[in-house]
Amino acid sequence: IFSGANLSSGCYHNAHTDADFEYTAMFTFDPWGKNSPDSNEIVRWFAFPRLGLCVALRAGDIMLFNPSEYHCASSLSVDRQIFSFVAYVK
Repeated sequence: IFSGANLSSGCYHNAHTDADFEYTAMFTFDPWGKNSPDSNEIVRWFAFPRLGLCVALRAGDIMLFNPSEYHCASSLSVDRQIFSFVAYVK
């Protein structure tokens, strides 16, 4: 189903759009399992500036969004390695 994928850690993304993609699924995870499943620790932020919306992401969160909407991701808000896996539909 997905036509592209990206795995990243410890990076941030400036505000942009991805007009050549239809939908995106993003999964944020802690590969060493230092977050318990019921942890409320925020590991990064994901924002939609045009909408004035900012989403707190925790390890284990999955977010589906339209990448043609202006969006960006913050740097990590924890002092350890957290990964984000993103899959795109063209």
